[in-house]
Amino acid sequence: MMNLGKILVPTDFSGYSDQALLWGASLAERYGAQMLLLHVIPQAVEGVSMHGSEGEQRIMDLEAKVEEQLHEIALEDVGERLPVDVKIAMGKPAEEILRLAREEGADLIVMGTHGHSELRQLLLGSTAETVFHHAPCPVFMVRAAVEGTP
Repeated sequence: MMNLGKILVPTDFSGYSDQALLWGASLAERYGAQMLLLHVIPQAVEGVSMHGSEGEQRIMDLEAKVEEQLHEIALEDVGERLPVDVKIAMGKPAEEILRLAREEGADLIVMGTHGHSELRQLLLGSTAETVFHHAPCPVFMVRAAVEGTP
């Protein structure tokens, strides 16, 4: 039997991530695991200067808004069935997902993928692909059909 103590579910608030959250919550409930819900704010947020007190305030406001969104989707998709620990990081998504997985001792990462073609991944790179190849634990990829996508 698998020992799943912590399940990390990164989200970018897309339909793909929503499906991964449902899978992550189901696995956490089944195995009695703690669920960590993570959103990574990209380093260069459009229109937000990182310098000075005004920039710091904008970042704090953005983090508060993201935290509120994370709590809302956790309540909406998971409800009261199990506790969800909300995490926010700033940086490159793949790097931050991998860092948090190591720091928190995640036993599984459940994440959505857009399922791009191999050529497109080769040319553009992919957060899911990077996490899959460098994760310190197993990675469960969820490719869901989202309305309006092939």
